[in-house]
Amino acid sequence: MAIPKSLQAKLWSKSVGRLDLKADGSYVIAQLLRYGTLEELDWLTRHYPIAKITEIAQKVLPKHGKNDSAIRNFIWLWLDSRNADDRRS
Repeated sequence: MAIPKSLQAKLWSKSVGRLDLKADGSYVIAQLLRYGTLEELDWLTRHYPIAKITEIAQKVLPKHGKNDSAIRNFIWLWLDSRNADDRRS
């Protein structure tokens, strides 16, 4: 499956046409966790396992600063809710 052209603004270091969903997964996940919209985060969960997203999140999400903390907490809550949805399915 190809990466949508609508993600190009968040994946600026390479043309989305040249990105590979699997080989470039860490980069795609990291960029969308940092800069993505809720819609783009939902796209992540449809294309990558929650465990992989969580692994990357632990490495790339900011760990300092008041605003960074709020963003990080939101992402963790969002990931936890997605993980709960997966367990219910």
